[in-house]
Amino acid sequence: MIEIIRVLLPLNLLVFSLSLPVVEILPDDENETSDKEQRELDFPNTSVIPGDLTEELGVDYFFSLWTVLQDEDISTSDVPFTILAPSNLAKRPSSSILGNPEKLKKLILSHILLGRKILSNDIISSNSSIEERSLEGTSLHFIHTTSGILVNNRRVLRSDVFVPQGTIIILEDYLVDNKDDVIENRIPMIELGTKDESDIGSWKLEEIDLDFGRRVFEAMSNESKPFYEELIDVLSLLKSGTSEFRRYFLQADVSKYFIDDGEYTAFIPMDDAFRKWYPIDWGFNPFEVPEFVRMTILNHVVVGKVKQSSVKDGGILTTLGGKQIIIKKTPNKVLSLNGVPVFDGDTPTSHGNVWFVRDILFVNSAVVRSLQKVHKDKETAPLVTFPWYNSQFLSHVFTELEGRDDFNLLVEYLNGTNAFADNLPSHDEDFSMIRYSFFAPTDEAINRSLSEDILDELKANEVLRKQFLMDHTVSSRLYSTDFVDGAEIEMISGKKVLIHKKNDALYLNQVSVTDEDIFIYNLGNMFILDGVLFTPTLENEEMTTTTVS
Repeated sequence: MIEIIRVLLPLNLLVFSLSLPVVEILPDDENETSDKEQRELDFPNTSVIPGDLTEELGVDYFFSLWTVLQDEDISTSDVPFTILAPSNLAKRPSSSILGNPEKLKKLILSHILLGRKILSNDIISSNSSIEERSLEGTSLHFIHTTSGILVNNRRVLRSDVFVPQGTIIILEDYLVDNKDDVIENRIPMIELGTKDESDIGSWKLEEIDLDFGRRVFEAMSNESKPFYEELIDVLSLLKSGTSEFRRYFLQADVSKYFIDDGEYTAFIPMDDAFRKWYPIDWGFNPFEVPEFVRMTILNHVVVGKVKQSSVKDGGILTTLGGKQIIIKKTPNKVLSLNGVPVFDGDTPTSHGNVWFVRDILFVNSAVVRSLQKVHKDKETAPLVTFPWYNSQFLSHVFTELEGRDDFNLLVEYLNGTNAFADNLPSHDEDFSMIRYSFFAPTDEAINRSLSEDILDELKANEVLRKQFLMDHTVSSRLYSTDFVDGAEIEMISGKKVLIHKKNDALYLNQVSVTDEDIFIYNLGNMFILDGVLFTPTLENEEMTTTTVS
């Protein structure tokens, strides 16, 4: 049964269930009075979505537009839904839309799908595109490409954000076809090369700027700088298109590998070459591994000023990272490096040269898979709303323990101590991620270490359970290599634990650590204990009885 109500929607709620009348005029021969009938259009029930979720996802601007629906008749439906939420960084709707309530309603409705939760696995496993219709009636085309998932040619930044009864998909741009209805808030990419692109096949840059080389030369000729600094200047001039390489180049801090008066040539991949390795929503990003980033950058630079016109087919270049690049040059002078197409044209600097290439050198699926096996701690976690949206680490620890047979007591303690999650927030006040370490005693260890009276109290008393859990948690991510014999670590309860290492075995307060470095995605680590670190005490505790069921 659908209940129709009329409300004024608060700004901080996502309860935007809309009923729009659709007027249907019946022909005279079917209804001689030509009465107008109204059909109500159901809207998803989003009342249970946490109010701060949209801000964390970076889509709160889009949801703020929903206030245009505040004086509408509301009709909520409990069927599955998908909300296509443009990122805050997307092109903003123009004043012609924002100032027109009807256009704005249509814009919002075109981003909502009722009746189905669209999941990334459905799109990836589909042999063709998935076709659906929005509440506005517009067609929605979901397809998986080498660049990731697209919706009506808009790139998906993140999918599978699960909320009760539905899912949120974050888009790079609004689903608006008319460019006049969108405000451009990005700096266009300054492209490079020559007008003749016929030799590079389908690898085309968006627009060629013949003055680019001159501007770079003028910028560089005023002052001679080391190539390292010149390259940063060149990438800064581009504004976009090579921003990913520039970011990693600065992040890797490879200046020590360059001689100030030395000459070098850099091969710069386009942004799309990096983005194809980024997880759609959650997963492993190889560029979160610092050593991999450093070597990737070094393997895109060679010693010497290498001009495209001077290289020969079959020539070999050695990178600063020690890898070899094999040059392929066809009779019509089309260049490739290790099979990667090269964009035509040099970008000279006073101490070298810059080439632009279509893909990243020395990075492929096999390399990334091997990297992932070693660095699973870099894997981003799926955003979950249960059991504790405000503590992603604890929610995933709960899921990990729930899947094991020997942690039933800890699962009970966590499940019955919701207040504990308040002590493990996902972010600090500056919205920087907080990582944790959790030390998990097995059922056998707890039963052996604690008396029956204490076990009964833990089952019955939430304050005591919270104390016990805080005694086994650290507010930083610790690896087994961080433990130093004789040192201490402080738990979030304020109590300190003494570290002891003997014959490669690790002990905390004389309790044996039986399993180390269980990665909880990039959120923190978990360690398995053969005992408890502290016996919970009833002293000086104001106890509230809350029995674990």
